[in-house]
Amino acid sequence: MIELERGRPADALARCLRLAGLVSRMGEGSEPAFTAALAAVARLLLRETGADAGVEAALGELRSIDSKWMTAYVLTHAATVDLADGRIDRARVRAEEALASAEAVGRAGEAAIARAVLAGVALAAGDRVTAGRIRAEAHLDDPRLSARAREAWRAVTASLGDDNAGDNGPHHVPALASDPSGPPPRERAGGR
Repeated sequence: MIELERGRPADALARCLRLAGLVSRMGEGSEPAFTAALAAVARLLLRETGADAGVEAALGELRSIDSKWMTAYVLTHAATVDLADGRIDRARVRAEEALASAEAVGRAGEAAIARAVLAGVALAAGDRVTAGRIRAEAHLDDPRLSARAREAWRAVTASLGDDNAGDNGPHHVPALASDPSGPPPRERAGGR
């Protein structure tokens, strides 16, 4: 997870593959499902062919063991990629499930990221009012928010600007921070 949080999906995938043998010998606990889910997310972030099917399989397993926090984690990554790749409806569905799962287990960071995706979906539809309302509900001052959650909201907030209830026309939605392709370098904060 640390490598994913750092925006290094290739390193995360390599680590998951190295751990797969050890994890499989651990028995029937949640570790095999978590490792498979993290590998699936890494492949999705790398835009590997067939990665979405791997994510869906991993989500099925996570749901079957009732791991809401890990389901939320995987779904926020998937929804972010969907939004960045223009699959707006799919991003919305995944973000809504991520939000419900995150809130059910008190995962403030994943809930904030899910809301950032939902605000991005609203912006993609040209609905700045809804995006602004979602931002107001996001509890962005919560000290439990991860760097990934804060960065996701920076991208949305930049699109909203100071007047989040302004015109209601379509707007460009920058890629959220957990998408490793991200915005072009000239659009990244701080010149990164």
